Amino acid sequence: MISYSLGSFVCYDLWRTLLIAECLTGHLWANSDRRFYVEAASAESVTKWASELSGNLKDVFESATKYKEIVKSYSSLADAEVFDAHSELKSIKRQVEIYLRERAKMAWDAKVSLESKEIRDNLSEVELNDPLSKDFVRYLNAKRQSDAAVVFLDGHFGGTIEVNATREVHYRKNVNFYGIPTSSEASAVHVPTPVYNRNPYVLERIEWSDIDQVYRRNRERMKDLSFQKFCSESGFMRYFPAAPWIWDNKETELDLFDCRSTEWFIDAATMSKNVLILLDLSGSMLGQRFEIARQTIESILDTLSDNDFFNVMAFSKNTNFLDECAEEILLQATMRNKKLIWSRLANITSEGKAEYEKALSKAFTTLMNLPGLTFWRTKEELARDREQEALDPDLHYIALEDNILVLPQVYVQAIKNSLETANRWVAMIPWFFKEVFDLYNKEKRIRFFSFLVGEEATDFEQVRWMACNNRGFMVHVNNLADVQEKVQHYVKVMSRPISRQSASIHQENAIWSGTARERMSNEFVISVSYPVVLDGTFMGVSAVSIPLLELSQIAHPSMIGSKSYFFMLDNNGYAMFHPQLRPMDPVTGEIKPTYNNMEFGEVDIQMAYSKSKASLSCNSNEHKEINTLFAVEELRRVYRQKNRYYAECIEGTHFTIALAVAENDQVRLKRAQQLELSRIEMAWFQDHNWRLHPKWYSFRETSKGDNQEFNCPHNHNGIFFGFLVASKKMSGFL
Repeated sequence: MISYSLGSFVCYDLWRTLLIAECLTGHLWANSDRRFYVEAASAESVTKWASELSGNLKDVFESATKYKEIVKSYSSLADAEVFDAHSELKSIKRQVEIYLRERAKMAWDAKVSLESKEIRDNLSEVELNDPLSKDFVRYLNAKRQSDAAVVFLDGHFGGTIEVNATREVHYRKNVNFYGIPTSSEASAVHVPTPVYNRNPYVLERIEWSDIDQVYRRNRERMKDLSFQKFCSESGFMRYFPAAPWIWDNKETELDLFDCRSTEWFIDAATMSKNVLILLDLSGSMLGQRFEIARQTIESILDTLSDNDFFNVMAFSKNTNFLDECAEEILLQATMRNKKLIWSRLANITSEGKAEYEKALSKAFTTLMNLPGLTFWRTKEELARDREQEALDPDLHYIALEDNILVLPQVYVQAIKNSLETANRWVAMIPWFFKEVFDLYNKEKRIRFFSFLVGEEATDFEQVRWMACNNRGFMVHVNNLADVQEKVQHYVKVMSRPISRQSASIHQENAIWSGTARERMSNEFVISVSYPVVLDGTFMGVSAVSIPLLELSQIAHPSMIGSKSYFFMLDNNGYAMFHPQLRPMDPVTGEIKPTYNNMEFGEVDIQMAYSKSKASLSCNSNEHKEINTLFAVEELRRVYRQKNRYYAECIEGTHFTIALAVAENDQVRLKRAQQLELSRIEMAWFQDHNWRLHPKWYSFRETSKGDNQEFNCPHNHNGIFFGFLVASKKMSGFL
């Protein structure tokens, strides 16, 4: 027998447990005198070791977690009850609908107010920019944080003068905006970098859009209302309350933001559309011209949302889509697809002669979803066939400038039958091909936009004819600095149908955007918006931000079991909030590029052998069951879980609220007794030994509104009382 002597140790029970675990493999056992012996294993001894190991592990667990004491402490405060998943989801759905409807009304009220105002558009540039003129326009500049301005003298030919500020912004940290500094004194105006902020066209609209009294009244009626905003078609954005502008690079004051590229503006300003971009890759597209064309395409793609479809066709002698896997198919304008096309643009070269006729024919064939049965002949081949009387009477021969387009009867009939009302357009970068347009677009159902690139570009008249004769627009992009602003011309043209239909737009026709990270607060939000049309002219978009955090707190996990969860999807199936959605990179701290493009099946990870496809429909009464993998503690622990899914459509939106109930998890905790405010001892909060979460919904909803202080814990006594009162009203949140 071999004995081992063991010295003193900190935790005898823990060491004893570890040594017993070792005996399972090394035949080591210990007696009460702390001496350890090796003996041969037997069935009886292994059973004994396992029993002792189990008991010691249980003792360690109970000692470390004290879960029995926790259960005993809370047994008088809460009881377990079985909940009905479908009823709970319907209740949450109604609360979310009310919440969204109230905020849609705020955006609608701002739209109505703007459309009832007259715009002063008869003032000269001198009157608007002369500090001594009564018509001089001042506004609170978001970047300068005051209404100071720099104006040019003598029509830009003289020097500049600095106009002193008459109003400085006084910011205070606002609990209703998660602690960021705000000011309700006035709304702030952001003008994008490429737009001259003293342009008379812009100044007239800035002055017209000043409806601070409406914004302020909305905030008084709804204390937890987030940012109210208006994006003008001229580029500026007015938002209330004012808040310090967040730069792309604070040190260099780099600002790349343009509200006209946001989804909430694009979706409200235009209808869903199919876009096909033709890129000339002939030998003349070299150097700076090609770089301008590439940047123009990227800017066009930035104006497309997930509700649009697109593709890019590069052509010279041959015509090919940049996405080879989607030949003759339009791609959904998701961030992933756009990044794919951007990467392909960086790897193409220009060469040869451009075959515009073939490119236009293929573009129209794709947009009109025509059968791809066309083929091409040269004029010499056609003359030879005519001499040999070999022309097929069932084929149509279209003589173009360089080629003969041969069409079968079924193709011609398909062109005549192409009566879909989809919003479609072709962008060409960049001739004059009247025969092609007469064949495919005689009824002008497809818009054509021309982007002529480079300072030495020619053929203005031909390019202008193609655009203007096909309900489009032609712009000349001289250099890279022109790109962003020139691309916005097509958005203005695409907004014309909205202007014509403005009388049919009602409050229930709200436009709901997908998830985005708001520039003013860095919070993840959705937006509800309406187009603003004045005297038949599209002026911009009125909107209200809705933090996703607040929606997730309405659907709070305390209402269901510990392993069950609520989540929300948009019309594209992307997760808006979900316990497995992690939009921030834990290593870099940066936002993930696809944070708002995560489909339901990518956040609810199915197990490999799961038979059901991860898809949900709020229009179905079927409750799908799916085996999933659920991760907790930043992916440190993953466990299997079988969920049953319930889904409801949110009325007035294209969103879906859903509930995943884990197997055997139909039990929740309910409060056993009402909360008695008289039992609260305010002396508890006299020191610094406590803290409240600043983003808690009930904590934010106080009667003091924006004047509420947001300081260190000892200044929060009054706020905490407001929090407790709110929690009594919304007991399900505790």
